[in-house]
Amino acid sequence: MDATNPKDRLIALKMHTGLSLKRMAEEAGIKTIQTLYEIKKGRHSFSHDVAAKLQTRWPEISRGWLMSGEGEMLLSDADKATEEIAHEPYRVPLLPVSAFAGPIKNFVANSISARECETILSPSPGAELAIPVSGDSMEPMLHDGTIIFVKRINDRAFIPWGQTMVIDTENGAFVKDIFPGDSQTIIARSKNPRYPDMHIPHSSIYGIYRVVNAVRSFGVT
Repeated sequence: MDATNPKDRLIALKMHTGLSLKRMAEEAGIKTIQTLYEIKKGRHSFSHDVAAKLQTRWPEISRGWLMSGEGEMLLSDADKATEEIAHEPYRVPLLPVSAFAGPIKNFVANSISARECETILSPSPGAELAIPVSGDSMEPMLHDGTIIFVKRINDRAFIPWGQTMVIDTENGAFVKDIFPGDSQTIIARSKNPRYPDMHIPHSSIYGIYRVVNAVRSFGVT
């Protein structure tokens, strides 16, 4: 099986649980079985909400694996302990909206995240930064004002194609679904069909961040 393919990950999870998709949805509290059928048909990936519900019902499953195929499906004892600790509330830097107007690396390199940024409670383990979304290019998944929690990935070793990511470039940061382009570019695609695809040269990319969670409302102190 290809772990980078959401359909194959769903099949692997089904084999692990020994349940039908209908029964899996019922036990995980997923409102409609159609959600899993769409993944099985290759039309959708695991959303943050669906992955969280599945991992809550089957805590031995890695949420990172569910979302992107990274790592192993089953957590080791050490990984379980780490996730339990990571689920305790912790704060991450909340970058300003202007982070999308310039490279994220400028904020990190200048230590603004540590010294000047406000901080926000992260609902998910592993997040390194929080960034507010501006505009409607990723609707209906991410709305204007949504806060996304992100973690940088090793894009030289593995890129989870088809997933929603933040691409940090010399021309600014973009939150898009990413797909392979030609040998020199990646394709950055909006959820909102009114926006055309972007072809981003590999040479202009400073880093890629996986979206690990998103919230619509929050409090900053």
